[in-house]
Amino acid sequence: MEKKSSLGIFTLSTIVVGSMIGGGIFNMPKNIAQSSSAGAAMIGWLISGIGVLFLAKTFQILASETPDVTDGIYKYAKEGFGTFSGFHSAWGYWISNVISNASYPVLLVQTLNYFFPSIGPINSFNGIILGSVLIWIVIGTALAGDVGLKFINVLATIGKVVAIFLGVIILYIGFTRQIFFKDFWGGSFNNASIFSQVKGCMLQTLWAFIGIEGAVVISDKASDIKLVGRATMIGYFISLFLYVFIVLLSYGVLSDAELAALKDPALSYIIEAVIGPVGATLVNVAVLISVGGAWLSWTFLTAEIPYNVALDGLFPNFLNKVNKNDACSGALFTNGILKQIVFFLSLSAQNAYLVITNSASCMILIPYIFSSLFLMKIAIKHAHKKCFYWGIGGVIYGAWMIYSSGLSYVFQSLTIYSLGTLYFLFDTKRKTGYFFQNIKEKLISFIILTLGFISFYSIIT
Repeated sequence: MEKKSSLGIFTLSTIVVGSMIGGGIFNMPKNIAQSSSAGAAMIGWLISGIGVLFLAKTFQILASETPDVTDGIYKYAKEGFGTFSGFHSAWGYWISNVISNASYPVLLVQTLNYFFPSIGPINSFNGIILGSVLIWIVIGTALAGDVGLKFINVLATIGKVVAIFLGVIILYIGFTRQIFFKDFWGGSFNNASIFSQVKGCMLQTLWAFIGIEGAVVISDKASDIKLVGRATMIGYFISLFLYVFIVLLSYGVLSDAELAALKDPALSYIIEAVIGPVGATLVNVAVLISVGGAWLSWTFLTAEIPYNVALDGLFPNFLNKVNKNDACSGALFTNGILKQIVFFLSLSAQNAYLVITNSASCMILIPYIFSSLFLMKIAIKHAHKKCFYWGIGGVIYGAWMIYSSGLSYVFQSLTIYSLGTLYFLFDTKRKTGYFFQNIKEKLISFIILTLGFISFYSIIT
């Protein structure tokens, strides 16, 4: 598949913003309000804002210091710590993106249900059929090639950013100090401690920033590798501003309990409370544009991951197949099947969208931590103290997020990672005649498989 280096700072920045601001921002006030008060949410955003800044600086520095390492963040793990680490970083990053892609049909069907109530909820017969059909329509569109993708991504990103800025203005108009401070520290959360509330919203604040590595994933297509780091920082600050203001201003429009009980997409009903039904209609149209553009863009980006890893020899060869339109057909078909499975599995949950987004957030932490560790290794080698601090900050944030995830999501992630370990070991045996290349791989594999078995047993029981 031919790759052209033609993306400038504006397009790269829209890719980063478009990657981070998909459909999640329209449900974020509700999802955070279900576990956290306004005060706890402010602390959560402060922690994630600082933590993700460490990650953003990590990607910015790595793009500058290692311009030859392209094709995605899994390469940082491979270059820094070997094939075993590179494979698991790639596996986790790929599966995380596939899981997150399954959130798009959920939110899209829920939004269409606002305009066409006959569709019913996402777990109804009509909702399941429509969601499944949409998955394969998007896959079919992607198989036609990425002609016009750059234009679609830029247009969709501009459209949703403008709509969200208008949403911020409307929320500011409807903001009431009395509502915002009435239950500021969360007395309605069954007297939950501030620590528990902050911990409860952490995965959602991380979900807001998933995609910050968007420019890194396609860094080989940048007209200048230095633009990748700049685009990452621009995207970070724009997204941080929009997410924080949308969520916190919502606490001043409706009470915590009212926010937590809203239907999806929640932001449309919050805007409706300020300016009436026309507000909900405008927001839902913005959701359709945002989700449609983000879904198509991430369908291509998610296909690039297994395609590049397969070219690198770590994933099966059928994932690097391309069709006559120069689309990653093998990866797209595989991703489509996996998205369909995740979509079906999520329907049994009370809040399918929340389960999907939290699962994706937990899975992506290992690739992020490996990237930060790689920066620390480079910093030690070249005696760059400042770079070392950025890297260790990213590692600490990643570790905190794993702790904050909760056992259920950690168990899910361990089970999925152990499946990847099994594939890696048997593939290594096929290529070399040995399951393990050294004692360290044997020990780490044993730990992963043991924890994976315990996690799977805990899930099914």
